[in-house]
Amino acid sequence: MNYEDFLKRMIYLKELIEKERTGTPEELANKLHISKSSVYRSINLLRNLGIPVDYSRAKCSYYLKSKKD
Repeated sequence: MNYEDFLKRMIYLKELIEKERTGTPEELANKLHISKSSVYRSINLLRNLGIPVDYSRAKCSYYLKSKKD
């Protein structure tokens, strides 16, 4: 995968998280055409960049944490 494809995937991932439309890690892996372990690495990368990502079992989706959470 080249850098441009990687950036597009990360931007799409962030958009899905903002809309709380990721689904489970397995569903997200299918949406992004990557492995489940790659999903976890991508989520951790966003967290390392300072994006407050968390997972809601109730909603079955990743979401952006607010400062209140």
